[in-house]
This record gives sequence, structure tokens and C-alpha cells, in this order.
Amino acid sequence: MTGTLALLWLALRRDRVMLPVWVAVVVAVVIATASAIASSTTTPPSASCSTRRSRPTPRWWP
Repeated sequence: MTGTLALLWLALRRDRVMLPVWVAVVVAVVIATASAIASSTTTPPSASCSTRRSRPTPRWWP
């Protein structure tokens, strides 16, 4: 049991640094993903313009 307290203190000190870093990284990834999705989707007016330019879907049944 010698050194248990020292190892516990080291683990707690390390977690004080690592936990905020992990939280910041996860938040940054979520924000970047949301931003990428928002910028890749089309708005309703531009979607309606692209719909007008497209050809109708062919019917495969009689």
C-alpha cells in the first residue's frame, strides 16, 4: 500500500487537466459538425429553384 496516496493524488491531478480538455474537444467537434451540416443544406428558396430545373422522375410502372 506504499505509494497509493501518491498515485491517487497524481491521478486526480491529471484528471483536473484532462477532463476540461476532453470537454472542450467534444464541444468543438459538435459545433464544427453542426456548422458543416448547416452550410451544406440548402434553403427552401434555393431548393425550389433546383427542383424546377430538374427533370421529372420517370415512372417504372404502367
